[in-house]
Amino acid sequence: MLSLCTARVGAEPAQPVLTITAGVVTNQFTVAELLSRADLATLQIPPNVDYKVSLTLQAVPLLDLLARFRLEGFDRLESRATDGFVAQIPLTLIEAGKRGGSVAWIAVENPNHPCPACKGKMPGGKPGLAS
Repeated sequence: MLSLCTARVGAEPAQPVLTITAGVVTNQFTVAELLSRADLATLQIPPNVDYKVSLTLQAVPLLDLLARFRLEGFDRLESRATDGFVAQIPLTLIEAGKRGGSVAWIAVENPNHPCPACKGKMPGGKPGLAS
């Protein structure tokens, strides 16, 4: 199983905040590394059920982060967050972004501009992302 884990909210920029494991291969990314990537994009998130206001987030395409891995033999990605939330996503849905389908993004919380707290949830939760 391909695994994606996020680190604790409020991690220092030099500390790994994202770990990706495929079999025995693991890559970790720090906030600073993610925020300095050439593929970092600014996304506008419209108001939703959790956040009643529009948000502007920095994010990296998940496919680009997975490019370092050989994904043959994997059929799903499991994400585990520090708050205990676990989700499984078919890898075919993520790979659809290669063919013009929806693009999966990993939001990167800038320590200087944290995401607003979501009522009833842990601080630092991101919309549209298991974090």
